[in-house]
Amino acid sequence: MVYSAEMTAGIKPNQYDGRAGQLAAHMERQPYNVLYERPATRELIGDVAGLDVLDVACGAGSLASDLIESGARIVGSDASQPMLDLARARVGPDIALHHQDCSEPFDWASAASFDLVVMALAYHYVNDHASFLQEMHRVLRPDGAFVISTHHPTDDFRRLGGSYFATELNTDVWGTGDAVVSWRMPLTVMTEQFHAAGFLIERIVEPRPSAEMATSDPLVFDKLEQCPAFILFRLVKR
Repeated sequence: MVYSAEMTAGIKPNQYDGRAGQLAAHMERQPYNVLYERPATRELIGDVAGLDVLDVACGAGSLASDLIESGARIVGSDASQPMLDLARARVGPDIALHHQDCSEPFDWASAASFDLVVMALAYHYVNDHASFLQEMHRVLRPDGAFVISTHHPTDDFRRLGGSYFATELNTDVWGTGDAVVSWRMPLTVMTEQFHAAGFLIERIVEPRPSAEMATSDPLVFDKLEQCPAFILFRLVKR
């Protein structure tokens, strides 16, 4: 897909800056994150002991902290400096954290330097997907993997209406009252982006809500049993 200048300028990389603490706290108590996306992503990542892992859009560091405890050597990046400050407080002083817009080159990362790249619920914030994926292909080792979780296009269509096949910007208002801008796109566009960058899809996961959610958040549980909110990919180099 070709992006116009207006499209590539569409999302401000620092849109979380003003209320990073509040948004991070919201994601730590949000069942969609804690009891749905997070366990599914962690299962798809698998064993990370001894691996060099790049956590792209690491946010406040919840996944990075988990992977560190599981034996991974972590490097994190995020476009929001306030989010990186929260991550620093969580993971300590010895973990490399980089202020990085995903649409810009990862100049600090050497080629073939990571066994695993992870990106949890942030692919829909990237403006230049082609450049980003090319960079992830470059920094990943030949036998490495790239795990992505993102909005499920079917859920976007259900919530937003319009055309399922639209690739366009959308603004969601979170429970905190914050307006957050993201991309919606059909599955075909996402998978073609992966293909064009030289990736193969090893696995696709449409997560089911955890059993715990059936008790703690039965309405959300029932909703997610009918339609997935997120979709996960495990990519490998072609």
